[in-house]
Amino acid sequence: MLVYAFAVGGTTAAGLVALVQLIPASLVAPVAASLGDRLPRAQVLAWGYVVQASAMGATAVALFRDASLAVVYPLAALTVSSITVTRPVQAALLPSLAASPQELTAANVVSGAIVSLSVLAGPLLAAALLEVGAPDLVFATMSVLLVGAFLSVRGLPRLRTESPGRGAASRPVEDLREGIKDLVERPHSAAVVGVVTGQFLQIGALDVLIVALSLGLLGLGDSGAGLLNACFGLGGVLGAVATATLIGRRRLVPSLLTGVVAFGLSLVAIGIFPTRVLAPVLLALAGAGRALIDVAGRTLLQRIVPHALLARVFGLLEGLTMASLAVGSILVPGLVELVGVAATFIIVGALLPGLSALTYRPLAWADAASFVPSERIDLLKRIPMFAPLSGPVIERLASSLLPETTSEGDVIIREGDEGDRIFLIAGGEVEVSIDGRVVKRLGPDDFFGEIALLRNVPRTATVTSVRDDTELLSLQREPFLETITGHPQSRTAAENVAQERLSRDQFLLHWGEDHHNLQVEATVLLTQAQVLLYRGRTDEAAAIQERLIGLAREIEDLQVLVPALAVTALVERAQGRTSQAVALIDEIDHLTKEHHGWRARSMPTAVRVLISADEVDAAHELLSEMEAGAARDRHSLLTAKAIVTEATGGLEEARGLYSQAAQRWADYGFVLEEGHAFLGLARCLISLGDCDAATESLVRARALFANLDAGPLLDEVDLISAKATALNSQLG
Repeated sequence: MLVYAFAVGGTTAAGLVALVQLIPASLVAPVAASLGDRLPRAQVLAWGYVVQASAMGATAVALFRDASLAVVYPLAALTVSSITVTRPVQAALLPSLAASPQELTAANVVSGAIVSLSVLAGPLLAAALLEVGAPDLVFATMSVLLVGAFLSVRGLPRLRTESPGRGAASRPVEDLREGIKDLVERPHSAAVVGVVTGQFLQIGALDVLIVALSLGLLGLGDSGAGLLNACFGLGGVLGAVATATLIGRRRLVPSLLTGVVAFGLSLVAIGIFPTRVLAPVLLALAGAGRALIDVAGRTLLQRIVPHALLARVFGLLEGLTMASLAVGSILVPGLVELVGVAATFIIVGALLPGLSALTYRPLAWADAASFVPSERIDLLKRIPMFAPLSGPVIERLASSLLPETTSEGDVIIREGDEGDRIFLIAGGEVEVSIDGRVVKRLGPDDFFGEIALLRNVPRTATVTSVRDDTELLSLQREPFLETITGHPQSRTAAENVAQERLSRDQFLLHWGEDHHNLQVEATVLLTQAQVLLYRGRTDEAAAIQERLIGLAREIEDLQVLVPALAVTALVERAQGRTSQAVALIDEIDHLTKEHHGWRARSMPTAVRVLISADEVDAAHELLSEMEAGAARDRHSLLTAKAIVTEATGGLEEARGLYSQAAQRWADYGFVLEEGHAFLGLARCLISLGDCDAATESLVRARALFANLDAGPLLDEVDLISAKATALNSQLG
């Protein structure tokens, strides 16, 4: 666009267009990027690329059709402004995708290398396109490449990050205010933002200074400016490669300051020794320092900024970056006129080291703020609701934990009070009571207080310390809910734990501990029967089913009875007693008429039994009743519908249903049902003649069943694989 502007109106027009592009972008960035804290970041990133591609395409069309400047320049501003959405959201999304802090650093290293290479390759590509065409060709090419970027991120998981009770409709100004507030309250974060922003002030100044250096002090002419710019870009590439040494480091501030010294003092040295030999070398060193600042600074921010505010803070950084580029390029001409090129190099080079010196104390705290004792991280990993979280997210959550020590008899939370935090037990023991009656004790690696936060209800129990050395770690409502609601598997695990605890506590209050022991025995027998069944040891499973059913009926708890009846029905079917299996399914149907959740969960087993008994119509009728009455457990209903649809010949529809079911079961971590879904998918694909896709599904099913040591199911995989091979030979 600057080439186009220069051709239209010379230097003045090019400078004006630069401002028209940078100033709106600096204002838009903090507001637009905040969407990444209110909506799934992967979704915002994808649509950000769509906006970029559209803006680039519209600009290409405007240039091709010789539209007026009143159309072209605003489109150029829109193009640059749209870029400010994707970069902050990308930086905010990375911690959720990285499996560990080391992987996060590595991702930033690779990202930095790509940026540095782009600084070199981008101008070369633009120059090549301008050789064969006009600026409209450059914009059209970039639009196509951005469509590719959109397609590449479409498959990213859509993890929600919005704060509890707030959505995308929140006012942008409030989002911006929260981001600024966080920086004010965390001087170490503000200091890192200041240093990362400061480098762009120097880069903006350097765009003008390199031209002045080439034409004035070194006498290299126009081509010399290109050579010096290439040296700076090459240094950035080499520096990006060198940042690989940051992987695995706990402390990043020393590396950040090393980059500051390399970038700043190299410019100072050019002002003192402006020679043709030293200038290219010093510019390369400055480029390497810039790469180090960028990777170390962004990684630090990802570690220390609250997860729910990451996009906002990176949006602020993006806005400040654009403003700094504009300010740097505007101030330099006046400075050069006032003190000369050499002195301007010295002044500009001293800016970043000077800023770092002024903010050294909060900068030093940035590393300390990102350090979390490994014991806290390990404790979170041992708790089911936190275990699915990525390493950087767990690390950030662990940094929010506050230690609390209690003495024997201390009441930690009281039934009926408002809940403001969850407690993790690092050591010692606590006692849980409801209505004055003790229902259980909790020890190390356990937790309490989550129900009031998840359900937004008063405390459901009183928890009292029973030892003087009880050590607790508390986590406030906001970071807990922001993290749990932002990760589907964690949210499901948390809800399951809360529901299980509510059910168990009420069960103990109603029936007492003796009855609870019966429930425990029945649960153990149920697990044993399930394992024996899918491993093909049906005789052993049948041997314990009588005791299992007897206990389940005595307890009269659907949580035990329904699964017990279902597994018993499968045992009966495996032993050829189809009528008994169908009778058990009928009993499940009767018991769960008013309990849609349990009815839905038993559906896959029910339809398998009915179809194996050639009662396809009964299976179809049962499924229709279930679909009309419940919206819960859609994964179970998907599987049941796929089974019935396959049995009635709807292979194309069944294929889609099995595929969806496999994904749903994978999200919930149910390996057995996920394997069944891939097995059903393979059957449909073979019947439809797609043997290659069927083989892929069978490979997935085999891996899942192998983890369970499920012999009969592995035999079924082999049988279907043989059919696929035979069909492939016929088709071949």
